[in-house]
Amino acid sequence: MSAEPMSAAAKIRWALWLLLVLLLVIVAFQNLEVVQVRLLFWDARVTTALLLAGTAFIGFLMGLSARTLWHMRSSRKRGKISKSQDAA
Repeated sequence: MSAEPMSAAAKIRWALWLLLVLLLVIVAFQNLEVVQVRLLFWDARVTTALLLAGTAFIGFLMGLSARTLWHMRSSRKRGKISKSQDAA
């Protein structure tokens, strides 16, 4: 079984992912001090790196949700347009 060679776009994508991971590791090791976080009735002490990672993860989930909702909405609109064109 032979592996297919990677396309130029796939190589660029891998390089960007590796660069992103490297930057995240650098940021994590430079932000190891402990900070106190208070949110409504919750109080915790976490490292700045963990706080940054949690915030980034929440932002990622919000972006993914917005993208999913956008695609669902646009596919519904396309469905309505194609149905109205079929009726005409």
